[in-house]
Amino acid sequence: PKTWEDARIVVISQNRTQSNITLCNDQTYEQEQSFKLPANKTFDELAKPLCLNENEHYKLQLQLKKYGHGDNPRDPVISIDSVY
Repeated sequence: PKTWEDARIVVISQNRTQSNITLCNDQTYEQEQSFKLPANKTFDELAKPLCLNENEHYKLQLQLKKYGHGDNPRDPVISIDSVY
């Protein structure tokens, strides 16, 4: 595709049932950021950092919902090389 028009990353804490856990200054258990990814880029940085607490488990979802018209659309392939 030429441009991913509606890309979204969602971080969900796996500690929802532990009432004594605070997620990064009382944020909710789910964080979400949306962005666009132009065709000439193979990576992007989020506008603001995601907040992850040490020694906790998270589920990361990358949602690619809508893309611009490309010459050869195909299924997306995702590679996450580091989370730090």
